[in-house]
Amino acid sequence: MTEIGLSTSIWNNNIRSFLLLALYPFMIMAMVWGIAYVLGMSQTGSYIQITEGGYAAGQMNPVLYANNLLLEYWPAILGVIAIWFLISFFFNTAMIRALSHAKPVGRAQEPELYNLLENLCIARGMAMPKINIIETDALNAFASGINQSSYTITVTRGLMQALQKDEMEAVLGHELTHIINGHLHRHDRLCGAGHVESDSSRHDLSRRQ
Repeated sequence: MTEIGLSTSIWNNNIRSFLLLALYPFMIMAMVWGIAYVLGMSQTGSYIQITEGGYAAGQMNPVLYANNLLLEYWPAILGVIAIWFLISFFFNTAMIRALSHAKPVGRAQEPELYNLLENLCIARGMAMPKINIIETDALNAFASGINQSSYTITVTRGLMQALQKDEMEAVLGHELTHIINGHLHRHDRLCGAGHVESDSSRHDLSRRQ
């Protein structure tokens, strides 16, 4: 799909997000089928098959075993996936914060960082996302969230100490770009999938030019 211009890029990204969400249940069922197939192969005994003429003994067929297991449990599998989608949608931010050990901060705790982000948002005419800080010496920053109320920019303490004010402003501006362009949707809607993938906009800034 050719991308022409920013609007087309955002639209294409949203289409990919939808396709990934739509394919996710099938990927999970394929994994379940594969596991069932392996289990079927490990069964060394025989089974009794009901036929029109009565009963007939046969060797364990791993494909048949996996198919029967999936046919029997697919409603439960889809139910678990649906529940997981709901959990990840409503608790996306909390899950990322817990797994990354981040803490929310405001103007009172980090006035310089807050003011930098606030000024960028005012200049862009957009609502200001939340700010989280991870107390680690690692140099990293990422954006996360699935909608306006959950958008968050997280930075590490090490990054704040390593960068100058203008450099930190550039990092925050870069993370805002991910939010503006909708880059977070494809990953964070499945963040639940436990990937806490703020991968969607994670950057390794361990080397400064």
